[in-house]
Amino acid sequence: MHIQLAKSEFQKELGLVQAVVERKHTIPILSYLRLEAREGRLWVAGTDIDVGMQSVCEAEVREPGVVCLPARKLFDLVRALPEGTMELVADGERVMIRSGRSRFRLAGLPVENFPEIPAFPEGGAARAARQWALGLRRVIFATSEEETRYVMSGVQLEWWGGGIRLVATDGHRLALWETAEPASGRQTLLVPKKTMQLLVRLIEDEEGEVEFAADRNHVYFRTVGRELVSRLLTGQFPNYELVIPKEVKARAVVSAEGFHEACRRVAILADERAPAVRLSFSPGALVLTARPTSGDEEAVEEMECSYEGEPMEVAFNAGYLLDFFRVVEGDVEIGLVDSQSPARLRALEDNGRYVYVVMPMRLG
Repeated sequence: MHIQLAKSEFQKELGLVQAVVERKHTIPILSYLRLEAREGRLWVAGTDIDVGMQSVCEAEVREPGVVCLPARKLFDLVRALPEGTMELVADGERVMIRSGRSRFRLAGLPVENFPEIPAFPEGGAARAARQWALGLRRVIFATSEEETRYVMSGVQLEWWGGGIRLVATDGHRLALWETAEPASGRQTLLVPKKTMQLLVRLIEDEEGEVEFAADRNHVYFRTVGRELVSRLLTGQFPNYELVIPKEVKARAVVSAEGFHEACRRVAILADERAPAVRLSFSPGALVLTARPTSGDEEAVEEMECSYEGEPMEVAFNAGYLLDFFRVVEGDVEIGLVDSQSPARLRALEDNGRYVYVVMPMRLG
């Protein structure tokens, strides 16, 4: 293999693909990237067995070939090079990298040891990249971090002819975002959190569409020059629709930006082990309060809000509230039943397409 290519483009694609690779792996080849030069392009592939990504960048291919190089070391090296054109020349499993007056030699591993990444199947569907990016940022934080809650460690993807729905929950809160009213007979997949995080990175600058497809064990995503494939999670996702309150007894409308700033300040004095923020609702006003269980400290913020219902006080985990309010804009409706029942938060700018349900904390 002998190629020349732009350092900036190569670095960008390396940064995406090397994020798939585990830094420390019991199988050495899984910490390596597969580079294949052919037909005026360089294909870069990485995998951790469960998730695989392929990306392509333009290159002047003087001699086609395939090599496997250490992912992190290659990325750090390319990132440190000056801007301009760089050159890769392979001699068996060793690769010489030249840029200006700099020369580096990296040792690779046999290409035949690199796992095969499943190819994108025929068929599938396409949705706007902006929809994927917006929706995933609004639900992915609600996935579970606990290993025992395996089926809650991913995002449920549902799609039908006219749209998609994304749902995540950790048992204490639930985030749901959809593009349209769901149709009957929609298809459902449970996708790992890591995969969805990688998809957000892959499409953050994408203006076009994202193609996606699935088979029995994998889900596939594709944009121009990039592909992502992942094993699916198995198990039964919770019946989340039963958790979303259909009717509420009180409604408040607050500014997302104003509430986020007030809650962020109040949370500074919340108890570290149980960071509760009390919300006291009354007509025209909302008071946020935090008190640590030890010490004579208190934080209080007052803000205007539109409120319909009897005065009510309810406490929530401050982190759960901040996660939601940092990804929404405009006005937010907070629907309450009582101080012990789940609250329903909706971003009004989305016509109710983004719903967040959070369990309250017990008031001391």
